[in-house]
Amino acid sequence: MTQFLTADTQFPPYMICPRFLMDYPMSETAKFLYVLLLDRARISMKKKEWLDEQGHVFLYFAITNMAVMLHKSETTVKYCLSVLEGNELILRRRQGTGKPNRIYVKIPSNAPARTEVSALADKNLSLEQTENYLPDRQKTVPRTDGNLSGSKKERVKTNQKKRESDGDLSAYGTYRNVFLTEEQMADLKENVHNYGEYMGD
Repeated sequence: MTQFLTADTQFPPYMICPRFLMDYPMSETAKFLYVLLLDRARISMKKKEWLDEQGHVFLYFAITNMAVMLHKSETTVKYCLSVLEGNELILRRRQGTGKPNRIYVKIPSNAPARTEVSALADKNLSLEQTENYLPDRQKTVPRTDGNLSGSKKERVKTNQKKRESDGDLSAYGTYRNVFLTEEQMADLKENVHNYGEYMGD
């Protein structure tokens, strides 16, 4: 049985998935393996015996255990480890015959700190929600991608002209994708503080 989230919901134990990971061109399995390794590394950070001579955190994690936790084959896990290493998100150090590899989990040097990311994400989410979900009587369309192909751009322009001619609507916003009547725009100016910021003006 599941339940809805409320303001005072207590979350069950969870793993951290860094936002920078979303931009890496790799499979979801490789990304989830990184999340799993990062979670284990966070535990290792709390104990001195899991720090090397340079103070770098490492961990031991058998491939068979990774496969069980991910519900994947060992071959898939080995491939994903290679992908993560190729993207410099982990480093494996051999410890000798019969000994497990040390695994070092790494993060990009330009990855913003958690508090900075949280503040930026909250601001962006607020702007997205306001732009995409204006009051019911206002019509909107999704923002267009700045990298659209020529044919797609033409279709977007055609759709915009059609909307503008439909019911005396005018286009607003950076991408000219918010269509309102003069009455609706006046109502927006009167009731929404900094409305231009939300529309991308």
